[in-house]
Amino acid sequence: KSFDAVRVEIRTDIGDLLPRVMTLYHDTRNRSEWQFEELTPAYFEGILTHMAGRSFCALYFVGDELLAANLIVHDEQLAIDKFFCMDGERGRPYNLYFLSWFTNLRYCLDHGLSRYQSGQAYYENKVRLGSQLTANTMFFRHRNRLLQALLRLVSPLFSQDEAT
Repeated sequence: KSFDAVRVEIRTDIGDLLPRVMTLYHDTRNRSEWQFEELTPAYFEGILTHMAGRSFCALYFVGDELLAANLIVHDEQLAIDKFFCMDGERGRPYNLYFLSWFTNLRYCLDHGLSRYQSGQAYYENKVRLGSQLTANTMFFRHRNRLLQALLRLVSPLFSQDEAT
């Protein structure tokens, strides 16, 4: 139902809408239980400019009002959902989070991309929509051998992944 009321634009240049995208980004960041990094307008512009042909922003409008934006990067096989931001109050009735998910899957199918990486946070919804969670591993080596040995011993204590 929501697709009928929402206009989706796929853009590689959002310069004219960047102030609104940043407002949506801050709205999303402020209401999140997760602490996302502080991204700047230059980040969004830089991704779209320096990754031309490998990035886009899906914009979600109701009437002429931009209610959500989704930054995606991709190669020939994989699309990565970098950041979804939305006007929480006005966007939720249109199920924009879920619409963005299906828009991204449609983009992958239309462009022959075999994988979609749905990004961090809100794992429950992503699993419900069919994502599979994979464990992350971080490798490190400190230059100081003694400190490296100590870090190797204590690093499992800092892992936030649950055993699978």
